[in-house]
Amino acid sequence: SRRWLFGRDAGVLLGSALIGSMGVTAAAAVDGVDEVERIVADAAPSDSSVADGHVVGDELVASIDAAETATIPLDRSEPVVIATGRDAGTPLVVDPLPGAELAEGEFLDGGSVYFEDVDGEAGFGLVVQPLSDEGTRFTVVIHDPASPTEFRFRAAPDGGRIELVEQGALVFDADGEFIAGVMPPWATDV
Repeated sequence: SRRWLFGRDAGVLLGSALIGSMGVTAAAAVDGVDEVERIVADAAPSDSSVADGHVVGDELVASIDAAETATIPLDRSEPVVIATGRDAGTPLVVDPLPGAELAEGEFLDGGSVYFEDVDGEAGFGLVVQPLSDEGTRFTVVIHDPASPTEFRFRAAPDGGRIELVEQGALVFDADGEFIAGVMPPWATDV
């Protein structure tokens, strides 16, 4: 089973990565948390739907396909885990925006989790969306021109490696086994 990271989005700049894509999107001003999902959906380069998930404690758990599950915790100190049920392979553990001061996540009505910067002054937020057919999309929403312009995601397991390829990147575990693909980053102004 292949896993992909998606996009990066940048107004509000949305950036997204899908494990399956990555992206950044810029948007004028976000008028409330509920508008974030609409902005990301309008900006995303694919029309994949957000997977149905369910809340378990303080996590969103969603089936990406018949064999993969994404677990998205509200606590930013915990990573996003994408695991396959078909084998005992290494799950993909993603620390989006390591070191960023983001508030506890919020479940959004459409099945996403949104993390806003702690004090509202950093100028960006993060939307994590398990997609029904292509992985998990991580989208950075940049609020204005003074917002940061570079965002990093930690995705390689201990001892693993990431190999850049024309179509994005490949993630391998410590034994050299392929565990995920990362689509090329994208950005748009909405």
